Amino acid sequence: MQETFLSSQRIFILIFLYINLIFVGIASAEDKFINGFADLPVMPGMRELPDANISFDTTSGRILIAFAESNQSVQKILSFYDNVLPQLGWKNTTSRTFLREAEILSFDFIKDDASVIVRFSIEPE
Repeated sequence: MQETFLSSQRIFILIFLYINLIFVGIASAEDKFINGFADLPVMPGMRELPDANISFDTTSGRILIAFAESNQSVQKILSFYDNVLPQLGWKNTTSRTFLREAEILSFDFIKDDASVIVRFSIEPE
């Protein structure tokens, strides 16, 4: 009887730990999005520059601008977002512009010595 009780306690503890690990994983995944852009993931190896972010609402929609730095090439960055963004509802209109509902997401690139700075912007259509 006591062995059954101890066994059920172990199962309960394991389930509890498993559920907590799932929630920690979800929280970690949420941290991998550009600040202010709830659905714009940060490319692996990319470092966001949050002090440069701009966000405000207008009567015609929101305007968000964010910057991130990467050691990857512009082509690799575009390839990553070309693959990821359609899964989040964005429709690719050109190689640097996506459309969803009434918003346009665009990318601009500034090449530095050893890195690329990416400017993400969302504006009303």
